[in-house]
Amino acid sequence: MMKMKIRYPLPIGIAILLAGIMFVATQHPQAKAKTNMNTIVSALQQGGTVIDVRTPEEFETGHYKNAINIPLDEIEAKLAKIKTLKQPLVLICRSGARSRSAVSYLRAHGIQQVHNGINQTTLESLERQ
Repeated sequence: MMKMKIRYPLPIGIAILLAGIMFVATQHPQAKAKTNMNTIVSALQQGGTVIDVRTPEEFETGHYKNAINIPLDEIEAKLAKIKTLKQPLVLICRSGARSRSAVSYLRAHGIQQVHNGINQTTLESLERQ
Protein backbone atom coordinates (compact mmCIF):
# COMPACT_ATOMS: atom_id res chain seq x y z
CA MET A 1 0.00 0.00 0.00
CA MET A 2 1.37 3.36 -1.01
CA LYS A 3 1.39 6.07 1.64
CA MET A 4 0.74 9.64 0.48
CA LYS A 5 2.44 12.48 2.23
CA ILE A 6 0.57 15.78 2.37
CA ARG A 7 2.97 18.70 2.08
CA TYR A 8 0.85 21.43 3.63
CA PRO A 9 -1.55 19.76 6.08
CA LEU A 10 -2.14 22.81 8.29
CA PRO A 11 -3.22 25.28 5.55
CA ILE A 12 -5.40 22.62 3.92
CA GLY A 13 -6.93 21.74 7.26
CA ILE A 14 -7.65 25.39 8.02
CA ALA A 15 -9.24 25.86 4.59
CA ILE A 16 -11.48 22.84 5.12
CA LEU A 17 -12.43 24.07 8.61
CA LEU A 18 -13.29 27.55 7.32
CA ALA A 19 -15.35 26.10 4.46
CA GLY A 20 -17.26 24.01 6.99
CA ILE A 21 -17.88 27.00 9.25
CA MET A 22 -19.14 29.07 6.30
CA PHE A 23 -21.47 26.26 5.23
CA VAL A 24 -22.92 25.87 8.72
CA ALA A 25 -23.33 29.65 9.10
CA THR A 26 -25.36 29.89 5.88
CA GLN A 27 -27.60 27.03 7.01
CA HIS A 28 -28.50 28.72 10.31
CA PRO A 29 -32.27 29.50 10.48
CA GLN A 30 -31.65 33.19 11.11
CA ALA A 31 -29.41 33.43 8.04
CA LYS A 32 -32.08 31.76 5.93
CA ALA A 33 -34.80 33.98 7.41
CA LYS A 34 -33.17 37.23 6.33
CA THR A 35 -35.42 38.92 3.86
CA ASN A 36 -34.13 40.50 0.71
CA MET A 37 -34.77 44.24 1.02
CA ASN A 38 -35.92 44.34 -2.62
CA THR A 39 -38.74 42.04 -1.59
CA ILE A 40 -39.75 44.51 1.13
CA VAL A 41 -39.73 47.40 -1.34
CA SER A 42 -41.85 45.36 -3.74
CA ALA A 43 -44.31 44.46 -0.97
CA LEU A 44 -44.70 48.13 -0.05
CA GLN A 45 -45.13 49.13 -3.70
CA GLN A 46 -47.86 46.49 -4.07
CA GLY A 47 -49.76 48.16 -1.26
CA GLY A 48 -49.17 45.35 1.19
CA THR A 49 -50.17 45.69 4.83
CA VAL A 50 -47.63 46.85 7.40
CA ILE A 51 -48.19 45.32 10.83
CA ASP A 52 -46.35 46.79 13.81
CA VAL A 53 -46.00 44.08 16.46
CA ARG A 54 -44.82 46.42 19.24
CA THR A 55 -46.97 47.09 22.30
CA PRO A 56 -49.77 49.67 21.98
CA GLU A 57 -47.73 52.03 24.17
CA GLU A 58 -44.73 51.78 21.83
CA PHE A 59 -46.98 52.17 18.80
CA GLU A 60 -48.49 55.38 20.20
CA THR A 61 -45.04 56.99 20.51
CA GLY A 62 -44.83 56.94 16.71
CA HIS A 63 -45.39 54.45 13.94
CA TYR A 64 -44.97 53.83 10.22
CA LYS A 65 -47.65 55.49 8.10
CA ASN A 66 -50.75 53.32 7.66
CA ALA A 67 -49.31 50.58 9.89
CA ILE A 68 -51.74 48.65 12.00
CA ASN A 69 -50.84 47.57 15.52
CA ILE A 70 -51.14 43.90 16.38
CA PRO A 71 -48.81 43.25 19.33
CA LEU A 72 -46.74 40.08 19.17
CA ASP A 73 -48.60 38.54 22.11
CA GLU A 74 -51.90 38.93 20.18
CA ILE A 75 -50.75 37.43 16.85
CA GLU A 76 -52.07 33.95 17.66
CA ALA A 77 -55.47 35.24 18.81
CA LYS A 78 -55.81 37.48 15.73
CA LEU A 79 -54.61 34.95 13.15
CA ALA A 80 -58.01 34.79 11.42
CA LYS A 81 -58.09 38.60 11.07
CA ILE A 82 -54.49 38.67 9.81
CA LYS A 83 -55.35 36.13 7.10
CA THR A 84 -57.94 38.59 5.71
CA LEU A 85 -55.49 41.50 5.41
CA LYS A 86 -54.14 42.56 2.02
CA GLN A 87 -50.96 40.66 1.30
CA PRO A 88 -48.03 40.77 1.16
CA LEU A 89 -47.58 41.53 4.82
CA VAL A 90 -44.58 43.43 6.17
CA LEU A 91 -44.03 43.12 9.92
CA ILE A 92 -42.01 45.57 11.96
CA CYS A 93 -41.08 46.24 15.59
CA ARG A 94 -38.29 48.15 17.33
CA SER A 95 -35.31 45.92 16.53
CA GLY A 96 -36.62 43.22 14.22
CA ALA A 97 -36.64 40.42 16.81
CA ARG A 98 -40.36 40.43 17.58
CA SER A 99 -41.30 40.86 13.93
CA ARG A 100 -39.01 37.93 13.03
CA SER A 101 -40.84 35.76 15.60
CA ALA A 102 -44.21 36.84 14.24
CA VAL A 103 -43.13 36.14 10.63
CA SER A 104 -42.08 32.62 11.64
CA TYR A 105 -45.40 32.02 13.39
CA LEU A 106 -47.45 33.30 10.45
CA ARG A 107 -45.49 31.25 7.91
CA ALA A 108 -46.01 28.15 10.06
CA HIS A 109 -49.74 28.88 9.94
CA GLY A 110 -50.06 29.19 6.18
CA ILE A 111 -49.28 32.84 5.42
CA GLN A 112 -46.39 32.75 2.99
CA GLN A 113 -46.44 36.34 1.71
CA VAL A 114 -45.07 37.79 4.95
CA HIS A 115 -41.75 39.57 5.41
CA ASN A 116 -39.70 40.97 8.27
CA GLY A 117 -39.34 44.68 7.54
CA ILE A 118 -37.25 45.09 10.72
CA ASN A 119 -38.46 48.52 11.91
CA GLN A 120 -39.98 51.85 10.93
CA THR A 121 -36.60 53.43 10.19
CA THR A 122 -35.72 50.60 7.79
CA LEU A 123 -38.98 50.99 5.87
CA GLU A 124 -38.61 54.76 5.65
CA SER A 125 -35.04 54.45 4.38
CA LEU A 126 -36.14 51.94 1.74
CA GLU A 127 -38.78 54.37 0.49
CA ARG A 128 -36.12 57.06 0.00
CA GLN A 129 -33.97 54.82 -2.22
